[in-house]
Amino acid sequence: MQQKSFLKRVLTPTGHVPAFSIWSRGKQSNTKAFAGGWFCAFIGWRGSISLQQMEKGMHNDFVEVLLAKERAASIPEEDDWYGGLIGEWDFEWVDHEGGPEERHVKGEWLFARALEGRAIVDLFICPSRKERQLSASSEGEYGLSIRTYSPQTHSWHVCHASSGTPEQLVAIRESSGDIVQTSSADKGYVAVWRFSKRTADSFYWTNRISEDGGKTWELVGEVFARRRS
Repeated sequence: MQQKSFLKRVLTPTGHVPAFSIWSRGKQSNTKAFAGGWFCAFIGWRGSISLQQMEKGMHNDFVEVLLAKERAASIPEEDDWYGGLIGEWDFEWVDHEGGPEERHVKGEWLFARALEGRAIVDLFICPSRKERQLSASSEGEYGLSIRTYSPQTHSWHVCHASSGTPEQLVAIRESSGDIVQTSSADKGYVAVWRFSKRTADSFYWTNRISEDGGKTWELVGEVFARRRS
């Protein structure tokens, strides 16, 4: 089932979300944090759940309460921008393209509806779990986002937590259909995460930053995603 599959990626066998070094603006940072703790605090939940406990039925309610099968009625179909992303995706991450440090990494991205269908949560795992089994390196990203809809502005608010400082972004949809998510400038730079070239089975995502108020932009990374069959 999709709900159980999603939670298995959030929780490890020992009962906690692992910490990984974040790819901060294309460079490795040694800052570590627990994404799961931030996410649970965000939705007002406290405590720790292990997979063993969940398998025994001790916390089955958590899965049912968190995830949802359908979009909430408060979200118009035309504003359900992320609905087409629900499911599991494999992707190739590319950064420093064309330079001596060019890097290609296999990852996975999982999306699900949550909070009675009023939100969408996703897990960004790069390298993928399979690649992590092949390499002992802790380099990479294990990030969790929650996307909530604002009926007043017909936009989405995004909170992303990983092994670094959480990001808060506001999303709009351009006339081209691209979803553009922009952060505040309170960290000394502005980040723009863009979903584009979306089809039923693929999408393209980019992360760009500007440290001069939008005069110039640096491409931090690209994602080329294909829906998992």
